[in-house]
Parts: sequence; C-alpha cells; structure tokens
Amino acid sequence: MSKLWKIAFCGLGSIGSRHLRDLLWYFNESGDSFSIDLIRSDTTRALPSEFSEIINKQYSYEDTPEGLYDIIFVTNPTSQHFSTISKYQWITRSMFIEKPLFSSDNVELTEINYQCRFYVACPIRYKQVIQYAKKNIDSQNVLSSISVCSSYLPEWRKGTDYRSCYSSISALGGGVSLDLIHELDYLTYLFGEPTEITNMRGKISRLELDSDDISTYTIRFPQKICQVYLDYFGRKDIRKFLLFTTDDTIQIDLLENKIIFLKSGHCLEFNECRDDFQREEIKHFIKIASGETESDNDLCKAFKTLRYSFGRL
Repeated sequence: MSKLWKIAFCGLGSIGSRHLRDLLWYFNESGDSFSIDLIRSDTTRALPSEFSEIINKQYSYEDTPEGLYDIIFVTNPTSQHFSTISKYQWITRSMFIEKPLFSSDNVELTEINYQCRFYVACPIRYKQVIQYAKKNIDSQNVLSSISVCSSYLPEWRKGTDYRSCYSSISALGGGVSLDLIHELDYLTYLFGEPTEITNMRGKISRLELDSDDISTYTIRFPQKICQVYLDYFGRKDIRKFLLFTTDDTIQIDLLENKIIFLKSGHCLEFNECRDDFQREEIKHFIKIASGETESDNDLCKAFKTLRYSFGRL
C-alpha cells in the first residue's frame, strides 16, 4: 500500500543532494508519494535546477515548521549537527544524520526524544566487499588488519576550491580523522567494540588547510590488533583493507570492488558503483523509519565511533 512521506532536509549541499537523489530513486521504485521541505541558512539562494520542482517549502533555521515530519535529513556542516538535532528531533518520527555525528566528542545531548528513530550514516558497510567479509570471513580467525585510505583532497570535488570546503576547516568538523571515520566504523561493524585505541594525527603536507591531513590508529580488539592509516595528500587513490587470518592474507579493495586471497590466489570481483551502496543504505534506513527494523547505528553507537576517531574509548 502506498504511503505519503513528509520529509525535510537540513542543508542541501553535495551530500544532501546525493541523499535526495537516492531518496527520489527509492520513491520511484516503491511508488510511495512524498512532500519535501528544505531548512537552510539562506532561503533566497536559488535551488539546484534538478530539485526546483521537488522542494515544497523552504524554512530558515530560525523557523520551526508546523506539523510532524516522518523523516528529517541532517546534511548540513558537521559543526551544526548538535544544534540541528537538538532543535528538530522533536518534530520528526525519524532522523537520518550524515556522518560524523558531531565535530567534537566533548558534547552531550542532555535531552533526547526517545520517540524518534535516529540513524547516523555509515554507507561503506553496504559495499558488497564489506558485506561479503561480514557474512563469509570468520572474525575469530582474523589475527590483525590494516586499513588504508589515501587520496588527494584538492581533487575530491571537481570545480570546488578545496581550501574553502569543510574538509579543510577544523572549525567546521573537517580533517581526515572525522572525514574518513568510515574505516573506524566498518572495523567495529566487523569486529565489535575495541578495548584499547591510540591515535597520532597532524598537519604535515603543504596543503592549505588548518585541519589534520594525516591520522593513524592502533586498535586492540579481543584477540586481534588492527591499524588504520588515513591521509588527504596521497596522489594515487587507495582504499584497501588487509586481513591477516590463520589461513590466508585477504586483500579487500574498496575502490576496485575486489577481494583477493593472496595465498590461494582466489579473486572475487563485484560489479558495483557508488549509487549502489548509497541506495542500499537508503533502503535500509527506510526500514528503520518505517519501524520494520531497529537502528543499527543510533546516537549511542555513532557517538562511540566518534570517540574512537579522537583516540578515546
């Protein structure tokens, strides 16, 4: 039976636009109808042409829209998440929050609307290579792992000056430790909660930014020790996950969508693009918003991962 969804987006930058496109794809597939409002800092700014016919109403952050939303997407800068969640959690049944949860772990939501279903984005979990690892590689046989995510920040967003984007600005929640929190998320997704964590970070490249451009972690889980390496200055994109098991060494390439068992030579290849795993996440979130399943990355879980990103348990 078709459902009418009342939805609002807080912020419609690059990531908000991506989530909105995926949401429209979902509604096209499901046949559900929708009404989408936009809460933004400047209501006079022209909407992207692709969404000009989609947005129903616009509100400023000083406004409190009337009625109750089914979903609010929090896709504004990370530094604004705390105030946005605090204010708008009371007028929605569910909330999708872009990662990371906050720009600091020295905050606490003292009042939480427990009637609201919260979910914090963790899209890498939905990549087929990570799903394969979750379902087919026994974590008890993993002795250690190394995660590497290296890329060149000035080439991330074509046509945008990297120096003005939030990634480069610490006050907006930028820096590799927060920006690339995915690696910490999928490690805890696969291995559970760590028992010890150390972090070393800094700004060491010639990039013009005031956020950290390198961050390394050593993480102890029960019966295994894992390492994570993140940077903004690698001139060749690398996103790999090496698992050292009792039987083989397994290389998971998250960019090439391949899993190679280095000892046996066996190779698995997956046909996937970014839209695929992002849409899988939206489908999963709609089940949470519908009450069909519990949130597997709620405020509590996401806050733990946020603390890990600062090297704290």
